Amino acid sequence: FKEKIFINNDPDFVKVEKNQYALDSLSQAVNQGNFNDAAKVPTALDIRGDSRISNSFPDLGAFERQY
Repeated sequence: FKEKIFINNDPDFVKVEKNQYALDSLSQAVNQGNFNDAAKVPTALDIRGDSRISNSFPDLGAFERQY
C-alpha cells in the first residue's frame, strides 16, 4: 500500500500564469496516484478525456501527464 501526501509543495504546473494546470514533466505529482482509486472512476479519464493511466500509476490532480 503506497500512501503519499503532498502538502505545501509546488506541483510544478506547466504555466499557471496562462491557466495551464497540466503537470510539468518534473512534477512530484507524476505517477503518485493510487491505481485502485483511479480504477474506481467509471470513465477512468482525466479532465481532457485522456486515460488516467499513461505510465505505471495515475498522476495526482485533474490532468494525466501524457508521454
